[in-house]
Parts: sequence; structure tokens; C-alpha cells
Amino acid sequence: MHKYFPNCFPLSDEVSENGSWIWRGICKGLKIVKQHYCWELADGKDINIWKDKWIHGCQNLVPSTNWSSNMVHVSQLIDQDTKSWNLSMLNTLFPAETVNQICRIRIPMLGKDRIRWTKTRNGTFTVKSAYNTLLDEVSASNTSSNTSFIWKRLWSMKLPPKVLHLLWRILQDCLSTRDKIRIWFDMDATVLVSVGNKNLVSWLTDMFVSNNFYVDSVQAPSASTLSNLKWTVPSHNVVKVNFDVSFISKDLPMGMGLIARNSAGAFLGAKGTTDTTIDEEQGEAIAALEAIKWADRRNISDLHLEGDNKNVVDAINGRTGGIKWTTNNVILECLNLLRVFNNWKCSHVKREANSVADDIAKYARINKNTKWNISPPDFILG
Repeated sequence: MHKYFPNCFPLSDEVSENGSWIWRGICKGLKIVKQHYCWELADGKDINIWKDKWIHGCQNLVPSTNWSSNMVHVSQLIDQDTKSWNLSMLNTLFPAETVNQICRIRIPMLGKDRIRWTKTRNGTFTVKSAYNTLLDEVSASNTSSNTSFIWKRLWSMKLPPKVLHLLWRILQDCLSTRDKIRIWFDMDATVLVSVGNKNLVSWLTDMFVSNNFYVDSVQAPSASTLSNLKWTVPSHNVVKVNFDVSFISKDLPMGMGLIARNSAGAFLGAKGTTDTTIDEEQGEAIAALEAIKWADRRNISDLHLEGDNKNVVDAINGRTGGIKWTTNNVILECLNLLRVFNNWKCSHVKREANSVADDIAKYARINKNTKWNISPPDFILG
């Protein structure tokens, strides 16, 4: 990158569009990337406070109440010893709403600052995602267009190909007037009641969007699925810690619930606490991290973690393809701390088998930080 941009950073500085048609095309593509990139924060040393986009979900640059030329990098806003935001500095530089947005950004103990593409879950840029982003923008600017229709739902329906083709032609509004009239007259009277004053395209589109036209097969749960709905004891001499979160909105604190039990199913302790998060998946990863720290403080040597978020459990087990890029650094911290245990495993269960941790998380969201070291709380005994 330094070869082509020796004196500037292309995502935060102005780039001249003068040059060949290839260069002008690159600059147009760069504008799209600028609209949809975001820095993933680690230590903040590579991120410019004023020129870079580093608040996830914020489309614009950081507004300043009292801009300071002495404050350049995000690392200057962080207390590096405690890995926490310097609130007095934030309140001096930014309006209250921006301070709240910044405080929701978790500062990891590990990792490095990375540029992420916000239009993919893993934060990696792909031409396909950029193309789909452009299509979405075109469809948003042209409300009469049907390009935003959920075509995957149509093509996944178990119908004869000729019927699917007819539906596609109707939704693209490319039927002849004669065919449209024939369809109206062939409709059942009970169906015509739901049409009202809508045209054929609008009526069929609404049917899909409201899920009234979705055809799918319902399968009975298997024996293995049913067995996964109940909590099971861990192996001999192993302590199982179940974790869960109660998340409502990124603007509100989430509740975290932890409960430890041994191979006999006996209660060893429970904990409820609160934290901030940008979404439920990151919250589940933070709860897993808190469970690991709690187990370490209790001198547990053989640990069995269990949660109901499959993406987080898979990521802890080394399969990171399903998690969002905003969860990456939390998973790295989990894996780093798990090295202190003699043995560990992490398993996924259905929500029903994790209901106790869920109840503690809901309680903690309302009642803040609570611990039970000897007897379990009354509200989970029933």
C-alpha cells in the first residue's frame, strides 16, 4: 500500500482521482470501501481518532466537542494499565452520545488493530459482498424495484419447476395482460378475499414477506435432539460451568449467568454479573470469558464449559468461521486463558438444557452483581 499511497492513508485521507481510467475506477471502488469499513480495536495505536472510522455502527467520523491536535490516536484515550476508557478524557473531547457509543466498545487484552469490512460476518472483504452492497443501495433508491425480494425463499420452495418459474415471472411483473386476467379468474374465492385492492405483484410479494407462502417440511425431533434438552453431569473429577447472557439492547447492560456443578450434579457456586456488549453473540463470548476467569479463581483444574450459542462454542473449539469479526478478540482471550487448565472442553447444548444459567443471567440484568457460594438461589430451585 505504501508504494501507491506513499504520503497518505487511502481510507482516511483524500486521494486524487486524476489519472488513467483504471486509476479513476480504483478511486470509485475506494469510495465504497470507505463507506463500509471499520477498525477493529486492540491497543488503538494504529487508529486515528479524527480521520478513521472506529465506532462500529457509526457511519460518520467521530464528532468532536473540543478537538485537540495533541490527541491523535485512539490509544491516547485508553488507560493501558487497566485496559479501560479514560472517561474524563472522553467527556472532555466528545458529546455525551458519542461517549456512550465509545464506552460500548470492548478493549481487548490481546490482538492488534485491524481494518474490517462491515458487510461480511468475518470482516473480510469480498467482491461478492461489495456487489451485493451496491445492489442493496440501488434497490433502496428505487422503491418500485423488486431486487430486494427474498429470492432464496422462493427457490427453496418444494414446488414443480414450472410453478416456480410462473411465480418468478409474476414477481418480476413480466406476465402478459392475458395471463394476469387468467390467473385472477382462476383464483379460489377464499384467496381473493386476501387480495383486496392490491395488484398481483404486490399481493404475492406481501404473501412471501409475511411468511404465509413459505412451504417447508416439519420434522419430528430425533432422540439425540431430545437428549440434548436436559442438563447432564460432567465426567468424573470435572467441574462443568454453564454460561449464558440476557441481552435486550446494546444500549442497556446485559446480564451474565454462571453456575458450577460437579460430576455428582452437586452445586458448587453461581454468579450473576453485568457488562456492556454490542450484540448477543459478543455477549455470549464475554460470558464464556467470565466463566473461564471465575473457574481459574476457584482453582478448578479440569473444566467443562457449556453454553447455548453454537457460534461461540464452535469458535472456542477452533472453528471460527461462524462468528462475527466483533467477537474475534474475545475468543482469543478465552483461548489464551484456557491454557492454565490441565484439561478443558467446551460443548454446545440447547437453550432448555442451559435454563439455569439463563435464569441467573436474567436475574443479574435487573439486580446487578450477585454471588451464591454455598446454596443455590431460590429462584432456580423450582
